[in-house]
Amino acid sequence: MKLMQAKKTILLLAAGLALGALPGLARAEEAPAARLIHVPPHHQEPEQAIEIELGATDAAAVTELRLHWRRIGEAEYQTLPFGRVPAGDFLARIPAEAVKVPGVEYYLAGESGPYAGPQFASAEAPFRVRVRQSQDERLHERRLEALQGNRSRANAMVEYVDFGRRAVPTADPLPDNYFQIQLDFTYRFVGALDSIRVGGVRLRAKGVQGGLDSGPLVGLDAGFDYGFGEVAFALHEYFGLTGRLVLGANAERFTGGARGELRIGRDPGTHLRLWAGHVARVGTQTGLELHWATVPQVPMAAQVEVTSWPLNGLSAVRLAYRAEIPLGTSVELQPQLSYQARGAQFGGLGLALGLAYEF
Repeated sequence: MKLMQAKKTILLLAAGLALGALPGLARAEEAPAARLIHVPPHHQEPEQAIEIELGATDAAAVTELRLHWRRIGEAEYQTLPFGRVPAGDFLARIPAEAVKVPGVEYYLAGESGPYAGPQFASAEAPFRVRVRQSQDERLHERRLEALQGNRSRANAMVEYVDFGRRAVPTADPLPDNYFQIQLDFTYRFVGALDSIRVGGVRLRAKGVQGGLDSGPLVGLDAGFDYGFGEVAFALHEYFGLTGRLVLGANAERFTGGARGELRIGRDPGTHLRLWAGHVARVGTQTGLELHWATVPQVPMAAQVEVTSWPLNGLSAVRLAYRAEIPLGTSVELQPQLSYQARGAQFGGLGLALGLAYEF
């Protein structure tokens, strides 16, 4: 502020000198023309008042000067008078509640006296003060832009996972695999509460139980139908947490579970996800997945998971690779290839295909 006042003082002195304050440059009897000194602001933060300051060679005449302002996009101007401040300058203040994106525009004009008419800009060509978006607004806009404005996502996926065939001394090898169909829907709020997701899964498995101290290995056919609900929170642009609740049933009883997930990195974009979850009598899943977008328009992901699904038996290690291939602007195809094994002697391949529609 002090630097601004010093600049204005120098400008006032220069204006006085140029208008005849020095002998020989103008006739002593000629009064200097009234001049305004105004340095316009170019930017402002949202919901912070904009102070329009003036200096003048004819301070008395400033009482007839008015600030005419409006928000960008509005048709009518509002008018404010200038008041004197202790430092000797003049000030009019555009209220904070009017200072919003994209900004405000104004001009200065007098009603009478030496400052009659437009003195800075005009009603037809006002001066614009751009209002910067807040950090939250910038992140919100950037995320929506990355999502192409789509807040909703409907997804369908089918998957077959084979863990190989377990050798049994007195019988044929026992299959260990499962097949599942999943339908889910996501709505993105794109804020601190980032999104909610609900879905349902139908899973059918052929597994192996027993071995070691649990008796001989036996084959088992099992099914598990369940629904889930997820809530995702964006703690920061580069960090997020997701919680999931699961409720389902098999042929014998109801069961439930939970899962937590941490996101590190920007989504959409390159990021890492880590998760851990457990469903009673079904199994535990822990893993991580790296997403990247180095191939234009085709995001990819690689996953490592340790799981005891679907019969809460011997743990297996899964490796999976997935691509997300756009089909137009709203549809996405998601093929996935995996390999999984519950031991060094047996393992198998898995295939999944997802189809998503965003709107």
